[in-house]
Amino acid sequence: MKIETLPIARLNPAPYNRRAEFTPIPGFPSYLCSVNGSIYSTHKKGKLLKPSPDKDGYLAVVLTEGRRRHYVKVHQAVALTFVGARPHGMCVNHKDGDRQNNKPENLEWLTPADNERHARRVLGKRCVGEKASRSKISTATALAIFESTGKGVSQRVIGDTFSISQAQISRIARKVNWGHIHGS
Repeated sequence: MKIETLPIARLNPAPYNRRAEFTPIPGFPSYLCSVNGSIYSTHKKGKLLKPSPDKDGYLAVVLTEGRRRHYVKVHQAVALTFVGARPHGMCVNHKDGDRQNNKPENLEWLTPADNERHARRVLGKRCVGEKASRSKISTATALAIFESTGKGVSQRVIGDTFSISQAQISRIARKVNWGHIHGS
């Protein structure tokens, strides 16, 4: 893949980025990505895109190809461009836990379970409830299930209502799973 070096001074970036190497983003030939996480559009006038944080704190931009608009998280674009193609079933992990540090040396492909394990072991974060990678229900659903079991509704009926196994309903009722929402 050919690396293009653009005269960045005309883009007026931060002083430490006077010259940066930009590489085309795979799947988005009209956009270039730099090793510091900047994304540059080659459409019409060409400009450095300003990312916005999403609800989870990840930086994101909107990329347009033809008439389609794509909401792309910057760390995913950087990983695709510099770390390599995304292996099936993998997600991007920030090694240092900083969701806004999108430099290639800080990104790696991991399975969702390994990403969760990294958050727990390396960063000391606890992934429970909706934040757990394998979670199938929301906190509101877990609370509704817990309240229904407390009112004497059959676990089988609750399971059918929420499309969850009776065994999972039992674990929620006994606070084995989702116990953190009850303060225990």
